[in-house]
Amino acid sequence: MSTILEDLRAAAATIADLANAAGYGFDFSARSLWEVDRFLDDNASDGDPKAGGLLSKDLGSRVFELGAYVGEVIRGAVGGAWVTDSEAGDRRPSDPSGDLTVRLETADGESLWPNQRVMKRILGDVTQGVTQYPAAVGVDPGPDPRVALPSSP
Repeated sequence: MSTILEDLRAAAATIADLANAAGYGFDFSARSLWEVDRFLDDNASDGDPKAGGLLSKDLGSRVFELGAYVGEVIRGAVGGAWVTDSEAGDRRPSDPSGDLTVRLETADGESLWPNQRVMKRILGDVTQGVTQYPAAVGVDPGPDPRVALPSSP
């Protein structure tokens, strides 16, 4: 039986492979957080996975994988470690809510819950996309590549 902590890195790689095969750019860079938001826009609407989309099957696993990916991007940019509140040696709980309570503690001591952020985003909270979420801890994904910058005269 694996631990949540062991599963996080594997989950991040799994969703990166799936997303890259579908034409997204999940390369673990801060800029790739824009691709996570694009992935979510393309595959969920009004809180529901789109039929036939990449979230239409195994939604719980996909949320965990996407949260792990976002967390690994943040961890790669600013350092830190995953922390779980799970008992019994961090074994995966039978209650899947353990996947949502895992948090990333940055090297500066800030706590983030990427899995919860992804879940809120899927449920329709677009007021703060995944891209803007880690800005408070200094992760800068750069400008939105989907928005054309005005050309110089």
